[in-house]
Amino acid sequence: MYLIAFNDNEFKKAQLILGARVAYMMGRKFEEDDWAHVYCKAKGIPAGTWSNLNADVEYNGLSLELKQIKRSESEALMNDCGTELMHPSLTRKVGLRILTDPNESMRDVIRQYQLVLDKRIERIKEKFPLAKPDLRSGWLLYDSSLTEFLYFEESSENLNPDEHRAEWSERASRGNSGRRTNKNLWIYNKKSGNKVWSVTGGGSGTKIQPYFRVPPKGSAGLYYFRVQGIPTLDGKIQIFVTAPTAQQLQSILGEDYLKNINDAIINASGKIAEPRLVETDEPVVEIVVSTEAYTALIEKFPGVSDEHRVQLLCEQLSVKG
Repeated sequence: MYLIAFNDNEFKKAQLILGARVAYMMGRKFEEDDWAHVYCKAKGIPAGTWSNLNADVEYNGLSLELKQIKRSESEALMNDCGTELMHPSLTRKVGLRILTDPNESMRDVIRQYQLVLDKRIERIKEKFPLAKPDLRSGWLLYDSSLTEFLYFEESSENLNPDEHRAEWSERASRGNSGRRTNKNLWIYNKKSGNKVWSVTGGGSGTKIQPYFRVPPKGSAGLYYFRVQGIPTLDGKIQIFVTAPTAQQLQSILGEDYLKNINDAIINASGKIAEPRLVETDEPVVEIVVSTEAYTALIEKFPGVSDEHRVQLLCEQLSVKG
């Protein structure tokens, strides 16, 4: 069952805050803390200190564990809707006992994961004793260009060992000898036959790799964000740029820079340069350009984001001026 994460107002705030985050990131890696920042700011939740030891968001009974997966920009992110994906690590706080009966090993892993959930409940009760604990898992999918994002939440629940079965899977290690094998525990739902967990051992320790299903298109609780090259209802393209870049555009193109930017882009010759890193998180400015101008912006100014491309445009216009 998918849960409601945002109301309409919070969703709109998250869209703008995420657009600002991507604009100011200037192509750096998108971290877990980036989405936690967006989430908390959109919902008015005090931002805590991110840690991989506890849940990512803890507030008023909510214990939210965030997981994210980067997808290829060559495919529309909405194509993942209704499909099953695997996350590389639900938790590393378990150990894998190699028992003769794989189902006994499965029960042991499930028992250990329940301890993880119990600790989350205990911690949230200590912090918010008057609130009912609400343990959730938040799944964020994003493409490698940081253009599209999908987000949804589910209850953080353990497996029922009576409803699942397990089997051992052996694979050759990548060591120099090529002789050593690792045993992984594959856990299946008895009714559906689907694999739900792969409990993997190795040099980095044991981890549970969960299989999860992305909600179908149109599902309540599925949130789609596009924060670069956003099509508008009248056939134009909206982009987010940082406040300093918008101010620079205005100083170059004049007070009517929002009207003049299409011609400025189309008439520019283009250039390639390194991004100007910005570490702050100031407000962004929404600029709407024609489809022709946005296509020209991408072709003439290869960059890591819309913000970077407009920076490069400003540099060329400044030199030209």
